[in-house]
Amino acid sequence: MKHNSIYIRNFIATALIVLISFAVLGGLSTAWNYRRSLSERRLAMVSTLRETARYVASQHLYSGMELSDLNYSMWLAMISGVSGFDLLVTDMYGAVDACSDSDFAQLGKTVPEAELAAAIADSGSVELSTLGQIYPELRQVARTPITASIEGEVYVSGYLFISSDMASFRQQWR
Repeated sequence: MKHNSIYIRNFIATALIVLISFAVLGGLSTAWNYRRSLSERRLAMVSTLRETARYVASQHLYSGMELSDLNYSMWLAMISGVSGFDLLVTDMYGAVDACSDSDFAQLGKTVPEAELAAAIADSGSVELSTLGQIYPELRQVARTPITASIEGEVYVSGYLFISSDMASFRQQWR
């Protein structure tokens, strides 16, 4: 039997088509799973951001707690442990007053004005940022102003930032 027989050539062609099809299908499946996981992580960030901002605003407005109160940092640490995100609360000028970090490394640092403006303009959007070198690496960051409505006027008393490093995202994706 010759190696150039029509049956051998058809078999090799069919096997290559099947191999290429499975390789493309596997690549597309991996890309789709990655995008779906990223989308779910972003939705979780935005949900945590909104609920935390609502709590901080109500405690600040109705209980009179200052944003620099240690109880906020303790509560943020608990939320961070449950959600897997890092949280920062700043005053209206961008100075970090409370954080979820157990050693309070971010306290006293200042978030740049451009990030504060982005929090008002694109509240709840998730972008890559270092928050003006508060973090040494690029992180996924969601931000929103902490607002209170008094007699129809909306006041900004501070800002809330939620972030997650890409390593924790990749670990969750695996």
